[in-house]
Amino acid sequence: MENTKRFQKLSLTALIVSLLLSVICVKSEESRSAVNTTSTIVSVLLVLMMLGIVALALVMNFLR
Repeated sequence: MENTKRFQKLSLTALIVSLLLSVICVKSEESRSAVNTTSTIVSVLLVLMMLGIVALALVMNFLR
C-alpha cells in the first residue's frame, strides 16, 4: 500500500515536470520544433485525462 502511494506521487511529479519542461521548450521560438510541440500536446492530454479520472472518481463517490 505504501509503495502504491509512493508511485502515485512519483508519477504525478513526473507528469508535472514533463509538462513544465515541454511548455518551456515550446515557449522559446528558437527551440520550437515538431517534437517539442508534440510532447507538450501529449503532456497536456495526460494532465486532462488524470483530471477527468479524478473528477469521475469524485462523482462516483458522491453517487453511492
